[in-house]
Amino acid sequence: MTTTSVDHVDRPEHLDQIRDIIFGPQKRELETRLQQLEHDLADARTTLSSDIEKLKKSLTHDLRSTSTNLETQMTSAASSLDAAMKSGNEKLSNELAKLKEQVYRDLEARFADLTDSRVPRERLGELLVELGTNIKSGKRDAELKLVTQKKSG
Repeated sequence: MTTTSVDHVDRPEHLDQIRDIIFGPQKRELETRLQQLEHDLADARTTLSSDIEKLKKSLTHDLRSTSTNLETQMTSAASSLDAAMKSGNEKLSNELAKLKEQVYRDLEARFADLTDSRVPRERLGELLVELGTNIKSGKRDAELKLVTQKKSG
């Protein structure tokens, strides 16, 4: 009977029973802990995914809001710049027209002075001869200017 009882113990099913008796509570405890960890991991994944989606939506909203604000500011700045350019252009056009008118008036006045105060050829010849004499005699430029101013005045 001893051989039968030894054979009886060596069977695989009996070994499982012996293992279950020795390691059963620890195995069940480990399985429970493993299931709890898997459950906690699944919850953490769900929470993390939810938090990521919320953050993504928040960032998308903030980005759109910032983009809209920047677009509004740029449009406003462009409008202001356009208005300033138009105003500056109008001012420049007005100033240019005034300057043009002033130049025409000055030219007309000078032309009128030239036609009114023509120097007779004889007087012009006398002045040129006097200028040549002064240059030949070596008078300085300042003296020449003084002489010319006195004669013309």
